[in-house]
Amino acid sequence: MQIKTPQVKLALRLEAAVVEDDTLVMKGLAGFLPCEARITAPEVRHLVGLLFRRDTLRWTLGALLRRRPADQAPPGAG
Repeated sequence: MQIKTPQVKLALRLEAAVVEDDTLVMKGLAGFLPCEARITAPEVRHLVGLLFRRDTLRWTLGALLRRRPADQAPPGAG
C-alpha cells in the first residue's frame, strides 16, 4: 500500500491484524518505522462498500481470485 500526501510519499506494509475492543488494529511498517492503523466497524463497512461499487467490483474480484507468483507473495505467506 502506498500513501501519498502533499508533503511525502510513504510505503506502508501491513503485516498483522488483530481485533482489540471492537477495533481492527493492523500493524506493520511505514517506510522503515513501525506503524499501527486502527479502523472501527463503520469504517470497515465503508471501505468494503467502496471496494464493491460497480466501477471497482471487477478489479476487487480479480484481486481476490488472482493467483500471485511465489516471488511476490506477502511476508509470512506459505
